[in-house]
Amino acid sequence: MASVDIFSKLDHDVLIKIISDLDLKDLGRLACVSKKLCPILLDFCYKIKCTQKNPALVSDLLSDAVSSSPQGGWAGLFKILFCCPGLAQAGVHVEASPKKAVNDDVDDFSGDEYFRVLFFRMGPHLAWEGSRLNYEYGNYLLDDRFTRNCLYLSDWSRCENLDEKHNYSIYRGIFINFKQTMIWRELNDGEEHKVDMKCSFCPCKHTWDLYTSLCFKQTRAGEPVDRAFVCENGHVCGVWIDKHGQKIL
Repeated sequence: MASVDIFSKLDHDVLIKIISDLDLKDLGRLACVSKKLCPILLDFCYKIKCTQKNPALVSDLLSDAVSSSPQGGWAGLFKILFCCPGLAQAGVHVEASPKKAVNDDVDDFSGDEYFRVLFFRMGPHLAWEGSRLNYEYGNYLLDDRFTRNCLYLSDWSRCENLDEKHNYSIYRGIFINFKQTMIWRELNDGEEHKVDMKCSFCPCKHTWDLYTSLCFKQTRAGEPVDRAFVCENGHVCGVWIDKHGQKIL
């Protein structure tokens, strides 16, 4: 007997009501279940979740937008607001410790081994639920030449990834009207700061280094090392690499 897609039998408005009440993990699972659900998630539910999470950001993104969706789409904004991309997508390349296999039972580990296991399991994951993007965090990092550009950035102290020697604090964000900013004009003038690293939040295959291009303030002696990348849709992913356990904000 052929399998039946139950969701295809439901009214469109009923589907939206059901899906909009689900939590984030279930939304991710549903995207893989039915072809009918994917456009509903992209066109309605992601928009609803993003607007509920950060209405000021959504309002700014759509204020001068030509279309009814932000640059990079609602799916990209959804990932920025709710997901941490993990260390590899933030430009940190590490190798797992060969001392002990990583499994799902971290209770078997203690001390340094526990943090090593926790660190190497920290790939893409849901961000801290209280995290909210704020333009003040973005202004803190932008070089003085670009303070008129608007960058919403997450609180990087809320998404920490640990190993034995470092504390990696990942942050994510998005520029408002990125293609109209001075930063984009400077980055797009040449290929010098373009890198072959995909965006963490959308299909863009290349990003630009915000530090070597001097778009972000440079790290001073004694401060944590920083790196950050932006795609042509204005999606930002970066990380503080702290060797001394100091806090930034």
